[in-house]
Amino acid sequence: MDIYLDWNIFDRIEKITQLQDSDRRTFESLEKIISNEKVSIPYSNAHLNDLLRGFKKNSYFIDKHLDTLEKLTNNLCICQYWNHEHVVWHNRSVKEFFKEKKEEIESEPETFLELVDFDETGILKSYIKAFELIPLPKQFYDCYKYDSLFGIIYPTSRKEKNMLALCNDLHAFSMRLKTDYSVYKSLRSFLVKSISKLNKKKDLLKQLKLSSVEAPEHLTIFELSKLIATKTESSKNKNYSRIIETFIKYDLKGYKSDANFNNLFDDALHTFYGAHCDYFITRDDRCHYKAIKTFEKLGIKTVVLKPEEFERII
Repeated sequence: MDIYLDWNIFDRIEKITQLQDSDRRTFESLEKIISNEKVSIPYSNAHLNDLLRGFKKNSYFIDKHLDTLEKLTNNLCICQYWNHEHVVWHNRSVKEFFKEKKEEIESEPETFLELVDFDETGILKSYIKAFELIPLPKQFYDCYKYDSLFGIIYPTSRKEKNMLALCNDLHAFSMRLKTDYSVYKSLRSFLVKSISKLNKKKDLLKQLKLSSVEAPEHLTIFELSKLIATKTESSKNKNYSRIIETFIKYDLKGYKSDANFNNLFDDALHTFYGAHCDYFITRDDRCHYKAIKTFEKLGIKTVVLKPEEFERII
């Protein structure tokens, strides 16, 4: 039996002696079940992401957290590596993997141009700087009239009016999503309000001329995404894209939503890895709800449970 545990479950087991009686019994029972040699408990890069966020705030507890992961998983790792078509199950040291991810984050480029710093010839940087010579189309500036959110997303483009400024803004926005919680909240609110406005325009959907998709009777975040054809893929593993995107769309709908984009993405990543196991156990109400809805929509048989629910059925 393969069981995927959210980090909050590992954390409760680590603090088991500090829990109240009812909670302590539940987690003692859970710890006994997962210690069975017939049960596999993997850790993933999503767990390490959780720990890295805590590490930035306070590094004091990190060694204990890594010891907990190592003890309960026996260094069994499940990971979707870049450019792989499938997840990899293998033995990998928790501490070695954490160290590698920590070094990656510390060297993460802060600006768009820094993305090509690896090229010592300077050719790529010169090529990208030539984007300054490409003006943005006049229609682009209509977005600033539509909503103030676009002034937050594209501040440099508004002043410099070229393609390099747009690239800089998009990179900066992706970085801000990780640290400024109000930005994702504003983006989600904008999408919800925009879809609501479109649905009030009765004749709009009828007027849509779609070549391959039938116009929906009622527009939702799921229907809207069908209308946008993209040639790029977020991963060679199509299941990765399907699960992550579906989870995030449920968040964008506005129920059980997360204010923190980093938390949202890592919950989606936990859900993706949970889909490879028999059970996915989490204490987080928001993750619990969206994981269930994601698995229902995609026909995934993994059972999502809270720890007390898992205790009752085993």
